[in-house]
Amino acid sequence: MLCQFTFKNFKSYKNETVFDMQAVSSQGFTDSLLQSGDDRKTYLPVSVIYGPNAGGKSNVLDALNCVNALVMKPILIFKNKVIKKAKVEWTPFLFDDTSRNEPTEFELYFRPNNNYEYRYALKISNEIISGSFGVLFDGIRSHRDILRRRYHSECHRLYQGIQVYEQQ
Repeated sequence: MLCQFTFKNFKSYKNETVFDMQAVSSQGFTDSLLQSGDDRKTYLPVSVIYGPNAGGKSNVLDALNCVNALVMKPILIFKNKVIKKAKVEWTPFLFDDTSRNEPTEFELYFRPNNNYEYRYALKISNEIISGSFGVLFDGIRSHRDILRRRYHSECHRLYQGIQVYEQQ
């Protein structure tokens, strides 16, 4: 279950934006909330993004799709389910001179069941993709970096192929 999605410097969003599924303390609709384990956190079963035309609603979903593509593409390449040349596109906030040179950041916090919490953070800049993964299990926190990839000098496009990465 997705609990929270945060992103920064993506398309029309310069500042950190949080899409949070955790329920606020309210007396209404408590029967329909999703209960989470021993910590008694409750989550919304559904959420809505609304706003004016050209207000950035689609860009929230584009940000989530971008993270999905960045995480899944190497796996699909490895399983020969996608073409290596297919690229994952992301666009930083371009309406000022500083943001276009700063990394785009994504963070997912989710719970597949009541025993585990996962946090996945991903940063993208011109030639570097980096991420870290944290796990909370029965109240004991562990954290480890799961990837830090730098492109070879001859590779300038994101995800041209899995063989062009070198582990640091």
